[in-house]
Formats: sequence, structure tokens, C-alpha cells
Amino acid sequence: MLEDYSNDWEENLVKNWFSATDQLSQWIDIKQFPEAHLVMKIPGETMVFAGERLWFYAEQDTILRRKVKEYQLEFGVDSLHIRLLETN
Repeated sequence: MLEDYSNDWEENLVKNWFSATDQLSQWIDIKQFPEAHLVMKIPGETMVFAGERLWFYAEQDTILRRKVKEYQLEFGVDSLHIRLLETN
């Protein structure tokens, strides 16, 4: 198992007319470790984007665990920009 202890996650505060929302994002190199698993702990009420596409909405706290090469098959890319946007 590989664990990412880097500080590569970018934190931003997204502001609009009505509220401010926390956002986390990071690029993931899919080619480097295709047999590894990517495990993410996603808080409830969070939108998860893959690139510019809304991938899914986590209503409750969620743990996502998939092989890295599955992302390459699903999205057809060698690196993926993951972005979590809290909606509460």
C-alpha cells in the first residue's frame, strides 16, 4: 500500500454571492503506480469532481477505494485532477 503524506493538496476558499465553500484539490499520476489503490475519505455533503466533470456527490461520510488503473479506464487519462467541494 502506498500512502501519500505529501502536502500537495491545495486548499481554497471558494466565495460566491451567498456563501463561502472549502475546496481541496490534487493531481494524481495514474501511470506511476497502476496496481496501487487510491483511498479517499470524503466528508458528507461533498461534491467530488474528476477534472471538470462532477463525478459524484457524497451525501454521507464516504470511503472510496479503487485501483488506480480503474481511473485510467474510466476517464481515459494518465493523470487526474481530483477536487472536493464541500456544500454545507
